[in-house]
Amino acid sequence: MTAHGGFVHPSIRLTDNAPCGCRGVVAASQLTHEDVESEPLIVVPERLYLTADDARAVLRQLDAKLQRSGSNGGSPSSPRGPAAPGPGGGLFSGLRLPLWGVGGGRSRADLNSSQALPAVAQLGLLVAVERARGEQSFWAPYIRSLPAAPSCAWALPPQQLRAALAAVGPAAAGWEAAVERARGGVYGRAEAVVRMYGRHLDVELDVEDVVWGMGQVLSRAYGRESDLGLAPYIDLCNHTLGAPRPGGFTQVEAEGPGKPAREVSYAFIESSRYGKPLPLAVGDEVYVTYAADGGDPLAAFLNLGFVPPEMALEASMQAPPSPSVARGY
Repeated sequence: MTAHGGFVHPSIRLTDNAPCGCRGVVAASQLTHEDVESEPLIVVPERLYLTADDARAVLRQLDAKLQRSGSNGGSPSSPRGPAAPGPGGGLFSGLRLPLWGVGGGRSRADLNSSQALPAVAQLGLLVAVERARGEQSFWAPYIRSLPAAPSCAWALPPQQLRAALAAVGPAAAGWEAAVERARGGVYGRAEAVVRMYGRHLDVELDVEDVVWGMGQVLSRAYGRESDLGLAPYIDLCNHTLGAPRPGGFTQVEAEGPGKPAREVSYAFIESSRYGKPLPLAVGDEVYVTYAADGGDPLAAFLNLGFVPPEMALEASMQAPPSPSVARGY
């Protein structure tokens, strides 16, 4: 990442056994109050993001193949046009996807149109393609860091799903049906993608490959439709209460001799808790928050496999009082 203008503090590293119990980013040596206050721990330039814009560029090329072949799996429509140029720091204003896992999807009849594919499916296809390209992919180091199975609730084996629902508690009553609907929606979109584009790709993909890619997007991407992106290294940080959101900044840079300068966006991670710098001892984990203001706990569960505590608390505070409380009993 540093070769492309990014920065990873020499005192942190990625491990498969972080304190949270899974893969995460930890301190390999002590970071003092002065250390964490003086500079961010991770800085990622926008050129390293894997975005829905990148996916739509690929889809436009595939659509040209479909038009030349006279078939697009059932519809002459072209992919959705590009979103606003470059997600940049704004990618982190919406924060992790409380998106479409709960509903709001298009009907199966509409899925024959590439224009109908949501950004999650577009980017999920690209993630799957880049994994299939192996070491030939520009994003190969990042793709290698992704888990073999996404953490989405709809992707969990039955026993793990039961445990995840139990961890949420009474608020998860009836969520099993939503998990099944989400699973069906993901597979339906993946089948549509393979049906439309599979034989025109330069790699071999099946439905499970695209499901895997969509799971990575739903559980890891930042932003909102249609401006989604995966930020290498940053999305390897796990969630905890009071941790910061990824920050962003821009600076003007020249791309090379004789080329005009332009604004380049960066995302960064700092070590803090509840807004105050947080020193790290050896083995301490670097956290971010996955919670979005006003986020839906069920959508978070479907996409992340758990409900961030602050979202659960916010939802409970917004819930109407029970009749007994309303009567003052």
